[in-house]
Amino acid sequence: MNNIKQLSEYPSEAILQAVEDLEWAEKNPKYYVDMAIWHYPRQGHCRVGLTGSILARRYVKDHNISSSPLEIKSSLLEVYTEKGAKVIIAKLFSFSSLRRGDIYSFLEAWIKGKQRDKSRMTTTILNEVEGGIVNYHDNPNLFKQQLRKIAKILNREGY
Repeated sequence: MNNIKQLSEYPSEAILQAVEDLEWAEKNPKYYVDMAIWHYPRQGHCRVGLTGSILARRYVKDHNISSSPLEIKSSLLEVYTEKGAKVIIAKLFSFSSLRRGDIYSFLEAWIKGKQRDKSRMTTTILNEVEGGIVNYHDNPNLFKQQLRKIAKILNREGY
């Protein structure tokens, strides 16, 4: 496993870490960013999306696992205790929701209970990130900028 810090327990910090991991993958010749993929090894490089960038930099010690969530789940279960693995899996899945603009589903994995808070924050985020989250492949810089803005909003709210 890499010697990089694991994802924060706070969604605002975890989003910033995910953007950092995505930028790391963008600059790394071993990786090609493809948001339709989690983590898919090819000869000479791996294709990764937002979740795959997190996996590649923070969790995966065997870069030969494919994009199958079941394979990723079983790999993580081997690395982490049962106690921590279920939380990690839910949080990793949540980044797929976030990149598609499904803010509420993202928050579900990070904030237990507090339905009103999640609904209110979803509305606030959607209002402040006008037009919703742009597709990464249409505008990578704006995509990352919007994720940073979401992190700032969540931080402001104490998350």
